[in-house]
Amino acid sequence: MLRSQLLKLMPLLISLTLLVTSASAASLTLMVDRPKYLRGDRVSISGFVSLDGGPAQGVSVGLEVRSPGGAVVWFDQVTTGADGSFSSSFSLNPYAELGVYVVHASSMGAYATASFSVVLPSSLTLEASTDHVKVGEQVVLTGQLNPALKTEVEIYLSNGAGRRKLATVTTSSDGSFTYAWTPEAGGTYVLEAYWPGSDEYMDAESNEVTVTVDRLPSSITCTVSRSRVILGSSITISGRIEPGRQAAVVIEVNLGQGWFKVAEVVSGLDGTYSYRWVPSELGEYRLRTSWPGDQVYYPATSSEVSLSVLLPRITLELSSRTVYVGSQVSLRGRVEPQESGIEVLIQRFVNGQWINEG
Repeated sequence: MLRSQLLKLMPLLISLTLLVTSASAASLTLMVDRPKYLRGDRVSISGFVSLDGGPAQGVSVGLEVRSPGGAVVWFDQVTTGADGSFSSSFSLNPYAELGVYVVHASSMGAYATASFSVVLPSSLTLEASTDHVKVGEQVVLTGQLNPALKTEVEIYLSNGAGRRKLATVTTSSDGSFTYAWTPEAGGTYVLEAYWPGSDEYMDAESNEVTVTVDRLPSSITCTVSRSRVILGSSITISGRIEPGRQAAVVIEVNLGQGWFKVAEVVSGLDGTYSYRWVPSELGEYRLRTSWPGDQVYYPATSSEVSLSVLLPRITLELSSRTVYVGSQVSLRGRVEPQESGIEVLIQRFVNGQWINEG
């Protein structure tokens, strides 16, 4: 009884199984490792097979490569791995036909194609008129493309800041090209040329050319408003970066125990700077300023200037040492070192004590 019921259900089960199988969707992706090859190169082919959105493991994939003329030049049968991937490779014939080849792949009813080209080799050279210049001096770059074609060649430049395209130049009909480059910053530069190729030729990258670019010299001046001051008074330290640059200027002093920084100021667009400073100790100072340079100019340090910081010395003179009661006495004095705007306290001694005058 049970067997007869199962037999009745079997067509339904088979029908359901077939329905599920027919609803399963296989997909296939296919790729080659390069768009162009030379005769004799090895071609690597890879891809993935998926079933219902997941990897199809252990399934067979048929591969075939046809030449530009349609002839089968290579075929293979591979099995996918656990992740659904597959790969294979072959070497092109040293006398392979030039042109576009088509790779065909099929698996579980899915089909995919990919293509690549077999082209001729090319070469590219690059030379520089000099390997050592200063900022602003010209370097002439010349090169030669083989085959001799009138086309565009790219020139690239790299240094510590990375690699960038310097220029795109057009070759002459004989494949030669020239480019005049004027570096705007110091450093060591590596230049190379690149041609992206064509339908018939492989792309080409030239040899590297190294050019060292020296920065330009600079200078900075330092002056003080006075060479002798009273302790507690201020002086103005000023100067100029030549040529005029807006940059950080470091001010240093030395009181016999080494140099130490007292300030850092920013110069104006014309390179001038100024700083008001009040020395805190007595002594003989040396002062200097410096700037760190930039991409165009080398750093520079000024000549040293001297500064004496002293205690004041006051002299006082009377117009007369003998006077009558009610008559006027004129006082004249001098402060050394010379200083304006200093308050001077005048006292007189009366009846055994000093009294402020005025």
